[in-house]
Amino acid sequence: MGGSAFKTDRDKASVDQGRFRKWGYPLMIASASLFASALFADTVKADALDICREGADAVNQAAPMDIGSGAILQNAVCVMDGTEPRLIYRIKLDVAEGMLNQSDISQLKNEQLNSWCTHPSTRPLLEVMNVRYLYTDRSTNYVGQTNISIHECAK
Repeated sequence: MGGSAFKTDRDKASVDQGRFRKWGYPLMIASASLFASALFADTVKADALDICREGADAVNQAAPMDIGSGAILQNAVCVMDGTEPRLIYRIKLDVAEGMLNQSDISQLKNEQLNSWCTHPSTRPLLEVMNVRYLYTDRSTNYVGQTNISIHECAK
């Protein structure tokens, strides 16, 4: 007899939510490594928007990128958000529609914030731009987002 290994949709959601918690850190490291290696040669000469755009271009050269546990980094884009650039990572999660929501995604923020604020190759980037992680489900429906700013880092 075929069928799902999960007794209920709630059982599957529990597994999906446990798996999704693993997506924050690998993404930050993978994308930051691409980003940082592409930038620091001319950082002093470039303005913040140029740095952001160059970083997004570096990430996009490797995208789409499997970042593990069923998450795919689709692309990155840099936009002006008021007076500061914002780097937006678009991530597609291998979860069915309705299995995760903003509350679930918000649980990733502390780990992401800690990584951006303390990692020696990402902290300088966060000083010149803000970061947003935008998550969709496997059908590309919006699931949620996290926003990271240098102002949230402990002094």
